[in-house]
Amino acid sequence: MPSQQPAKSRHSRGKARLIDAALSLASKSGSFNRLSVREIGREAGLNPNTFYRHFASLEELGLVIIDLVLEGRRQPLRDIRRKAAEAAAAQLSPPVTPAEYWEFCLRKAKLVARATIKSYFEFVTANPEPFLIGVREMRSLSPKLRQTVQDANDAIAGDLADDIRIFQLLPMLSDDALREMALIIVRQLFVLSADYIGMPEKRDEMQKAAHDLIIHLIAGAIALEVSHKETMLTLTEIMRSRD
Repeated sequence: MPSQQPAKSRHSRGKARLIDAALSLASKSGSFNRLSVREIGREAGLNPNTFYRHFASLEELGLVIIDLVLEGRRQPLRDIRRKAAEAAAAQLSPPVTPAEYWEFCLRKAKLVARATIKSYFEFVTANPEPFLIGVREMRSLSPKLRQTVQDANDAIAGDLADDIRIFQLLPMLSDDALREMALIIVRQLFVLSADYIGMPEKRDEMQKAAHDLIIHLIAGAIALEVSHKETMLTLTEIMRSRD
């Protein structure tokens, strides 16, 4: 009925204001655990009692926010990888023989890793709140908040493994190896993002560390997965090269 629409709109606006207020306060204070209903209500410009019209507890509010801010990273990160893969493919001559295919894919993977890291950290600095809050809540006193952060990162790692396969970057690796490597990359870069935001003077150093981590992980996975010794040595040498 028409008379119900304004009430619904006010309800939605009130909930959004509480979420925005908690997000702003948590990014400054360091954790949802340090916030109070009264503080959030005051920041939102609402009577604190209205909080419980929208959320059963502070933990529920935290779960909603963590899910929103971390889930919001997924598509932008996939777009970053897609653009990097397209740019890398344009820089390389396609393989002429089947024997050159793995080498071509690895060289493309190196270009994608370098471009992705750069774009990833640009995204981090442009959107600091989700990363600061997410990293802090990894150590939350709330098991549910910690699990929500872990689940979000696991989903992003699944996206990364899928994209590596879709863009044909590491065809010599099994799905299990890709998944394990993607989990390590996502978790390490996620943790590093908070330091990247807080220590701008060390950003070049952190980008290099992130790049080296990915290169070493790929080389290690190749060494474990490729049984033909000469092929394995050739591929790992490509990963170690500076081109």
